[in-house]
Amino acid sequence: MKRLLLPLLTALALPTAINANIVNYKAECNNPSSLALKTLYGRRGFFSWLTDEDYRESIKSYTEHLVCYKNSEDDIAFILSIRGLAFAAIGQDRAACVDWVKGKNTTPLYWSTFKKKYKVLIKRGYDHESAFNKAQNHTTTKEEEYAYKKKICSPYLSQKPSIKPSMRREFYPLP
Repeated sequence: MKRLLLPLLTALALPTAINANIVNYKAECNNPSSLALKTLYGRRGFFSWLTDEDYRESIKSYTEHLVCYKNSEDDIAFILSIRGLAFAAIGQDRAACVDWVKGKNTTPLYWSTFKKKYKVLIKRGYDHESAFNKAQNHTTTKEEEYAYKKKICSPYLSQKPSIKPSMRREFYPLP
């Protein structure tokens, strides 16, 4: 698996022009010490993705959350998983792959499956809390997550890098 991950990292780290304003969105950190704003951005990002399917709002909120506030590795993995799924939903697969590679232990398959289950349960008449709790009762293996990422990111695996990629860690979607 490590043998396949390095070419993925190299291919995704190269700058590529993408015609979408949201991909190049730059966060404005107005009050980086406010826990209320951090919570607001986190909730807005998640529920914009889950219920409203306002993927651009989800991407903006999670970008603000990542850039402006200190996050644990688990928070970063969660946020990059969801933000990557939002990118994929608007047709920005490369940006999704960049997010999934940047985050350690991202789980986009888990969250994609969660969303599908949640939507079905809501249609069946479950209230939000019950649907949410029931939808999260599943697991995915590392192999399944890797296969999911590979399926979406495979067009970028075959590209040969023309320059040595930068290995610095930033959370802006793309340079």
